[in-house]
Amino acid sequence: MNPEAKAGDWTIEARAFRLVRWCSHNFWVLRGPDGTWHGELHGLATDRRNGRPVPIGYARWHGLQAWHFQPGQAWTLCRPAQPRIAVVQGNASDILERWNRAVAMVAQINRLDLDYPRCGLGWRGKWANSNSIFSYLGRAMGVTPPRFVGLWQPGLDRPIMPA
Repeated sequence: MNPEAKAGDWTIEARAFRLVRWCSHNFWVLRGPDGTWHGELHGLATDRRNGRPVPIGYARWHGLQAWHFQPGQAWTLCRPAQPRIAVVQGNASDILERWNRAVAMVAQINRLDLDYPRCGLGWRGKWANSNSIFSYLGRAMGVTPPRFVGLWQPGLDRPIMPA
């Protein structure tokens, strides 16, 4: 937590899930006033055949989807000692309003039925990956998505649509 945070503040964190040491899958985390995890927002390669996330997209049937992981589900990509940045902190109404604005975008993003570029990288034309969704959701929450020093974050400058 940010040492300047006041008691009772809620926090939206940006986190980096390291892939192959120096590559990064960025995502958002919501924390309550005591630091309790309340959810995650991701963009993930998803197998269109079964609707499940895959570690990295590589096949033509892999799409890019937004995901909202919540308490009670078995999914989380939070790990100890991950790079993280407390991006915005404040009272519950402000932070939850921002978070819920991003959560509302999940279904809209998924209706786009985006393709996931092979290994998350596109070389020509319009392409997007998990960091593109991270970027878009950050802007939807009214925050500038941060960069993590020393990590390669392809797609961060390619939000999927204007926020």
